[in-house]
Amino acid sequence: MKKIAFICMLAIMLSACGGGSKNNNYDYSSVPGNISSSAPESVRSSFPASISNSSSSEPSYTLIGQIAGVDRLAGIALDDKTFILSGGNSQTCCMGNFATSNQITIYSIDESKTLNIVTTTQMKVSRGEHNLTQLPSGNVFIQGGFNEARGNITDPGYYNDDLRELEIFNKSTNTTALIGNLPSKRFANQNIVDGNGNIVMLGGSSTTKFGDIYNEQNAELAKTAGEMKDYRAYFSIEKLSDGRFLLIGGLDETQNKELSSMEIYDPANQTFREAPISLLTPRFKQRTLTLSDGSILVVGGISNNTYNHTVEIINPNDWSVKSLTVSYDTNDSTIPADGELRYYQDSAIAMSQLSTNYILILGLKDSLLLDLDKQTLAPISEPIDYVNNGPYYHREAFKLSSNKLIITGGRGLTMYSSTSMLLFE
Repeated sequence: MKKIAFICMLAIMLSACGGGSKNNNYDYSSVPGNISSSAPESVRSSFPASISNSSSSEPSYTLIGQIAGVDRLAGIALDDKTFILSGGNSQTCCMGNFATSNQITIYSIDESKTLNIVTTTQMKVSRGEHNLTQLPSGNVFIQGGFNEARGNITDPGYYNDDLRELEIFNKSTNTTALIGNLPSKRFANQNIVDGNGNIVMLGGSSTTKFGDIYNEQNAELAKTAGEMKDYRAYFSIEKLSDGRFLLIGGLDETQNKELSSMEIYDPANQTFREAPISLLTPRFKQRTLTLSDGSILVVGGISNNTYNHTVEIINPNDWSVKSLTVSYDTNDSTIPADGELRYYQDSAIAMSQLSTNYILILGLKDSLLLDLDKQTLAPISEPIDYVNNGPYYHREAFKLSSNKLIITGGRGLTMYSSTSMLLFE
């Protein structure tokens, strides 16, 4: 995969991209101490008094359990108490020995924050950095990713990202089934669910500008009526208030060009049109979040072959875009003297709006609290096991409910994959 070596280097992976590969299916549930037997360990941070969660207490991280050490895994919530972790890459030594997993584990969390394994099963294809999308039926659509064992093992750091096989995880039977193959590969793409409950696969490392549409009810695969304006991988996508979708930035791999352009996908007629504005700075691998007022926050990413430290806000109501000049509001000694916003950079994994003004940015060693009014950032301490072995990149984070996030996996500078699972609420 063309971009792996570059991205690994940016993430300070040292020699972690090197080494041979072998296939090994890791069972998350077989690791001793998988479920924490002790009471959850909460790590409280100093948050502004205006932020509170449903229990009227300060938000906190809670270490709720352990998994087998993996990074680049995929997770998705099935409901507000149950979620899936699947696949990922594991490395047990600093000099390689990568392995891609096909394991799926379904977890549940009870009111006392106790983590329980509901069941385990396997995907038909071992995958990492893949997409999980929940269908209206409750089943989960599995697409894309890479497989270390299918790569060219004579080329260190090379992953095979041409995984065209599509799978469905059946929530009722806890089984997976292959449902067909894509006509061309898609990696680093985005999937959405349209108004009819279809999965629409857009962009990615692909040779086509058409999207692919999967209809679960008819078990049919078709292409979109229109084509994207640009080849676009490693981009972000947000749903607009009128039901259309905004495709933001990304990388045109056919020209190795970072994109500032945006385009709008209309699921009603399956067509694309260029957005009337562009980002102020071209970037890919950024993170975006639609805020409560409908504006879209754009954070981090890569520009000009280096980390992008800027923040932009898109307003789809009047199609305007502005830059935020963000600075730290703390004297924390861990912050670099030059003020570099290293915490979110390429390894920002998720964002969540805690209140009107405050945004949680999950990043590298520490996460950040962004004050939109003051345009300041404050680091948030995470549990000690993350800090000692971090910073962690290639972590996975997803919402379990409106005020709860699951954070797990990742790889630290020691090159060992993380085993911690955290709940943020």
